Amino acid sequence: MTLHQTSLTGDRALAAIRSASPRPGTQLQILREIKATANTQEIAHRSHHEADLHHIALYGNGIFLNALNTGAFLILESDPTTGNAVSIYLVSTGSDGRPAIESHEVEGVTAPLGAELINQTADFVDALLAVPTSKFESIERRFYGRHFPEYAGPGDRTIFAIPRSIRAIEADETQYGELAALFGGYLFWPVQYSMSTDIYAANPSSALAAARKKHEALTEQFLQKNNKKPDFIYDLQDLESLKSPEQLRERILWLRRLDDFLEQALKSQGDSSAFEANKLISLVALQLGSLTQTQESFLAVTSPGLVVGWRRSATGSLAVAEVSLAEETDWAASK
Repeated sequence: MTLHQTSLTGDRALAAIRSASPRPGTQLQILREIKATANTQEIAHRSHHEADLHHIALYGNGIFLNALNTGAFLILESDPTTGNAVSIYLVSTGSDGRPAIESHEVEGVTAPLGAELINQTADFVDALLAVPTSKFESIERRFYGRHFPEYAGPGDRTIFAIPRSIRAIEADETQYGELAALFGGYLFWPVQYSMSTDIYAANPSSALAAARKKHEALTEQFLQKNNKKPDFIYDLQDLESLKSPEQLRERILWLRRLDDFLEQALKSQGDSSAFEANKLISLVALQLGSLTQTQESFLAVTSPGLVVGWRRSATGSLAVAEVSLAEETDWAASK
């Protein structure tokens, strides 16, 4: 990949959309800009080399590599006659010097709400990525009702959710949040590790798949170090089995030890320069949608298939309803 020194301009990005996908009467609004630096260009170069070395296909024909290499703009298209958002575009410059565009249609979201979702998602994901896995309690207030979500059955479990049945255990309110934060930290670790790898910008799905294998290997190492059998990890993840305050306290203790172990591994093995560069593309919501016709629940998807569910609070503001990861096959299908 050739490193371009001329950054993409907003006017050129808007013109590229008008030329590639002309829709009379629609309006275009620049919502976010990714600025290329010497560091992001170096990460793009390393990522492209890594993809070539291991014969890994580029996501979106290399749109994220281009974004780190020349900069990019996230642009929302809307229809002024209906007030609805129409499409989202990520515009950059390809290795041939021509505009490169990744686009997704938006349904059931007004233009102002689309802009709000994109900005709020970027802010939340930025905060999420800035917190060590063992300190996720600090983000609880960002969720709907100012507490982590709860679920009725295992099939509804998301990253920071705990089973509703745990409420039957008499415990301090902070312990419920601590359990959700620690278990969420364990589940979220592969995302953080994947972003510290060179391959991420070339193909976030491949980076996440490799990070999950690393996650599994480190978990096994933790169990061996603590003289625990492999099945112990399944016991730790079975939150529905908790029935007493003693069991709750013990589970919190073990999850904190596990999160601390994984956090140290990330610090020692991850690449902070790659993480900071890759974070720029991970704050960009490329997909938006409404989950209900009443305009109360929405979702936004960033790389690597990180799904942030949003819900209108009683005051009308947006609050995080849940955080999950799209199945790799679903994310890959969007390439």
